Order: sequence, then C-alpha cells, then structure tokens
Amino acid sequence: MQQNKLHAINRLYPWFAGLTNNLIFYVVINTVWLTNVKGFDVTQVVFLDVCVSLAVRIFLTPAIRLSERLGNTWSMRLGAIFLLFTSILLTFGTEYWVFIVAMLFQAIAVVLTAIRDALIQDNLSRMHKSEDYLQVSSRTHLIYTAATMIASLLVGLFFAKWQYLPMILGTVICGVAVIMSFFIYDIEDKTVPKVEADAGSEAEANKLSLPHPIKFSLLILIFCGLLYGIISLGENNGKLLLQYQLETELPVDQVVAYLGLAWFVSRIIRILVDLAYPTIHRLLQNKVVILLSLWSMMSITLILLGFFLSIDFASRMLLLASGFALMPAIRDPLHIFCQTVLFRKVDKADRKDALVYLIVMQQAGQFLFSLAASAILLFLPLQYTIIAIAIAALPVFFLGVKLSRLLRQSS
Repeated sequence: MQQNKLHAINRLYPWFAGLTNNLIFYVVINTVWLTNVKGFDVTQVVFLDVCVSLAVRIFLTPAIRLSERLGNTWSMRLGAIFLLFTSILLTFGTEYWVFIVAMLFQAIAVVLTAIRDALIQDNLSRMHKSEDYLQVSSRTHLIYTAATMIASLLVGLFFAKWQYLPMILGTVICGVAVIMSFFIYDIEDKTVPKVEADAGSEAEANKLSLPHPIKFSLLILIFCGLLYGIISLGENNGKLLLQYQLETELPVDQVVAYLGLAWFVSRIIRILVDLAYPTIHRLLQNKVVILLSLWSMMSITLILLGFFLSIDFASRMLLLASGFALMPAIRDPLHIFCQTVLFRKVDKADRKDALVYLIVMQQAGQFLFSLAASAILLFLPLQYTIIAIAIAALPVFFLGVKLSRLLRQSS
C-alpha cells in the first residue's frame, strides 16, 4: 500500500512542481505588465527583484523554523498558497506598495516551496530509487518550460482581447496547484513506518571526499548564486531592452506578440537543453560548470551586439532576441547540477538545509546584481546594466574553472 502511494505521489509531483516553479503567465509579460499596464518605471521594476531577494534572506530563518514545526508536507502547501496570494496581488494591485507586499509573499513562497525537493528525494529513497531524482527533476523543469512555452504562444492573443486575462489565467493555475498540493505528501509526515534507506544512496552521499568539504560546499553555493544572479538580471534587463527597442517602432499589442514569440523560442531552447542535459552531464561531468559560464557570456554578448551594432532594425532585434532567448536555458542545468553535487555530499538529514541555502544563494546573487543595476539606473541608461553583467561574468567564469578542477580532483 505504501509503495502504491509513493508511486502516485511521484507521478503527480512533477506537475505540481512545474506549475509552482514560477508564475506561468507573469514571467512572460512581467515587464510589459509592470510598465505599460501598471505604469511603473524601469527603476521601480528592477527594485522589485531587489525586494524579493532581500526578503528571502530575511524570511530564511523563520521559514526554516516553520518548516521544522510543520514538516515537509505543509511547508510545501503553504508555499503554494503564498504563490497564489502573490499572483492575486500582482494582478489586481494598483499601488506600488501592494507590489512590494506581493514580492514579500513570493519570497516566502520561494523558501517554503524549496522543501518540495527534499520531500520527493526522501520518498524516492524509501522506494530505493534515489538515482531517479535527476529524471524526476528534469521532468519537473520540462513541464514548467512547456507550460510557459504554451503561455508565450497565447499571451499576445489574450492580452489583445483583455489585458488582465493572462494574469487571471495565471492565478487560476496557482489555484489548481494549491489543490494538487493536498494530494502530495511526505510519507514520513503521515507517520507511515519508514523504509530503511538503501545502501546505494548512502554510498552515493559519501562519494565526494574532499579535504575541505565546508569550503567546497560554500564554493558551490557562491558559484550558483553569482551565475544565477547574472542569468536572472541578464534575462530581465535583456527583455526590458528588447521591449523598449520594439516600442520605438511598434504599438504595444505587437510588442507583446513579439515578446511572446521570443519567449516561445526561449522555451523551445530550454526544453531541448533540459532533454539533452543528462547526456551532457554524462559526457562533460565536472566541466558542465565551465559550459554554463560560457553560455551566459555568449548570451550577454549577443544582447550587447544587438544594441550597439550599426545594422538594420530587424537584425538588431534578432540579435537582442537571440541573447534573451538563450539566457533562460542555463537555469535548469545550473540548479540541477549544484543540487545533485550537494545531495551527493551532505547527509540525508542535511538535505533540506542544503536545498534552502541553495535557493537563498540564488536569491542573494539576484539581490546583489539587481541592487547594482538599480544604482546604475539612477545615473545611466538601461544598456549599461548589461555591460556591468558582462564584466561580472568574467570572474564567475574563472570561479567555475576552479570549481571544475576541484570536482575533477575529488572524483
């Protein structure tokens, strides 16, 4: 009976996790929604990212203590509920302070929903299938990417009919995810007798033997946080730059349609990368971190070329859109790689903390770069934030080379 429940939960989990990975429609039109519909300027839009990242750090300790009291199951469910509240406020809010509150709710959701990965990892261990975690995680990212890809195709049509329609549909999806969360639970939280962990998973946990394990874990977290910050800011500011360039030649409805098309292409690239990642990981092993760093540098370069080259408008937009479309494809491999390495290194009891701190470091990286971008925007145009990201990508690349060398020495 227990095994049947575990199989049912594991089949439903990727759908729930995929739908709660982010706000499905909002991520496609967030810049247009905040600027054209809600009337905020670029500095206010960028500062909202700062609010999320800072709030994640503030709520980290309370959220961890809350998850310890409630358990994995209810922590995951509360995360989905807070994500629903976030979507409602972003949809119907009119004052800027309401959007700041929405970002605080999103920060709480980010920390609490991170617990879901520990939940599914524990359930897989009880089924003696810890090695399936990479496949389950990849399936989760594929579902999220496919959902946002479909949203990107429809968002232009929905936005043209009624500007609020995409956001309302996104809120409905969050509501469905909340309902799904009540069919997913950690078996241990339900006081079902715990199946003894398989020896293979324990051996896997001790596979990495490093002279300074704490420093190594910190290096992984720092690398993930910095590269995630570069990806997040490069994607958001690249989309803003693309939007503003399109608005110089096209009406807002066509701008939304073209942004949706660019997002659709980025989803296709992201799906292809997610499908190929297990093979890439098997072939490159520890060199994956170098590949991810190079990919981010290539994306930023395309965005800069699209803005600064003296070529025709269509070619410039193609370069800008290509850089924007390539950037999100790094997110899933980066998260899966760092999470997999940490899971192999830490004890099972510490996996929840490792997951939470991985999320927190990602938000810390986003906070660092968003804060720097906000400061730049006080004095300089938007394109200079992309130049700053390009400069920051160089030391992150060398950090990735060092991390790859340490991983190779420890294998």
